[in-house]
Amino acid sequence: MMYLSILLIATAFGMYIQSKLKEKLGFYARFPNAFGLSGKEVAERMLAEHGLTDIRVMSLPDRLRDHYNPQDKTLNLSPEVYGGRSISAAAVAAHECGHVLQDVNDYPWLPIRSALAPIVSSVSRVLSLVLIILVVIAIFSPHFTAGMAALIVGMAQCVLFLFTLITLPMEYDASRRALDWMKGTELNRSEQLHMTEEAMRWASRTYIMLSLTAVIHFVYYLNIFQTSTSSR
Repeated sequence: MMYLSILLIATAFGMYIQSKLKEKLGFYARFPNAFGLSGKEVAERMLAEHGLTDIRVMSLPDRLRDHYNPQDKTLNLSPEVYGGRSISAAAVAAHECGHVLQDVNDYPWLPIRSALAPIVSSVSRVLSLVLIILVVIAIFSPHFTAGMAALIVGMAQCVLFLFTLITLPMEYDASRRALDWMKGTELNRSEQLHMTEEAMRWASRTYIMLSLTAVIHFVYYLNIFQTSTSSR
């Protein structure tokens, strides 16, 4: 019951942060940015001013949403960011450029996160199915205990927690790099800098709740495993 109570509280906070993020980005999407540029153009300008002319800025709606791919050196923006000229579009584009700067400046956590990303994507997709399969096996196999199932699921949750733990400082650092650049542009002379900073701050907070939820799940399954082991 304590676990469920904590998880419900964490989930409620997560929903609140997601709601606020959607609200902020939606609100700032109504206003044109001070650059007068699309998200694609903001990204190209920021990259060019850092001497990065080999990064392709692309719009790929059929793939992951806004992200930087260090393998093929592409900055992939969703259509609303790529062609949008709003404060939100500029904020997201500049933030993603922050990840490019991490790559060229050998940010230590970037290669680890890139290596974990496909694993986490696979784990996230099949985790619920794996849990159901383990429950069925536990029912029909007397040798397969709840502790074994908890250990397997707990290991998966550990990977998710490690990924979010690495991602959290990366997202804040990318926003910091974007804001440092913006402070040297015409945006520094407008109220939009504060709006942009607020949008980035709420976006980064989503990773705090993901990390918290992942560690709660991990501790829960670890507790089941320990209880099952000690009761033998």
